[in-house]
Amino acid sequence: MKCSNIEMIIKDEEQFQLSKTILKEGYKYLLAGYVFYSALGNKQIFSITSNNMYKFVCDTKILDDKFTEVSVDLCFRATNSKEMQDIGKKTIKNIDPLNGLIRYEFLECVVRMAKEKFVMTERA
Repeated sequence: MKCSNIEMIIKDEEQFQLSKTILKEGYKYLLAGYVFYSALGNKQIFSITSNNMYKFVCDTKILDDKFTEVSVDLCFRATNSKEMQDIGKKTIKNIDPLNGLIRYEFLECVVRMAKEKFVMTERA
C-alpha cells in the first residue's frame, strides 16, 4: 500500500492494520471487479472512469438513502485529484489517466467510500 493514501485516510494504526487484513482477504474479488469495470467502454484500459465507478456501486448495491451518488462522486474526486504523490523519499508525477482510477486508486476509493458510508455516519 505504498502508492495509495489509505494510511492517511485511516489514521488509527489498529484500524489501519485491521483494514489492511480485510482488504487482503477480499483482494481477489476487488481485483476481479477492477478488471471488469476498467474494461467497460474505457478508451484508456486499466482505469475506472467516474461513470464506471457509479456502475460498480449500483451493481454491488452500495448506495442507500445516506450514501448517495453525490457521496460516490466526492470519494472518486478526492481519490483522483492528486497530481503529485510522495512515495518513500521521492516525489513522482502521477502517470495515471486524468479522469480514471488505476488499481491502487480504486482500492483507495473503496476505502474512502467505506469510511464515508459506515464511519462518518456512525453505522460501523
